[in-house]
Amino acid sequence: MENSIFLAKVLGLYLTIFGLLVLLRRAQVQAIVAEFLDNPPAVFLGGIIGLILGIILVVSHNIWVADWRVLITILSWIILVKGTYYLFFPKVPTQVAKIFLGSSWILVPGGIDLLFGVLS
Repeated sequence: MENSIFLAKVLGLYLTIFGLLVLLRRAQVQAIVAEFLDNPPAVFLGGIIGLILGIILVVSHNIWVADWRVLITILSWIILVKGTYYLFFPKVPTQVAKIFLGSSWILVPGGIDLLFGVLS
């Protein structure tokens, strides 16, 4: 349980800060992400970082129970899958992300991050 509380605090703080960043500085985030997606080495490095972080989170917190701790496990698996996906299929996430970048839809992930961050 101690590990779950620690990870909830860390992930909650990260999601809150990132969600606020997206909501308050949308244009800046859109520009940075667009540049990141047009740089294959950066996408590859992002995939490696996601893979490593996902592995660490899944190995340390793979708890499938019917309470709030399962949210950490699900988020951990999402991070792992996303990192792996960026390594094996770097063009697909790039194309999907560009849909969000060209519109106000980028506010949706920012709002979701903020919501999960505050709830953590």
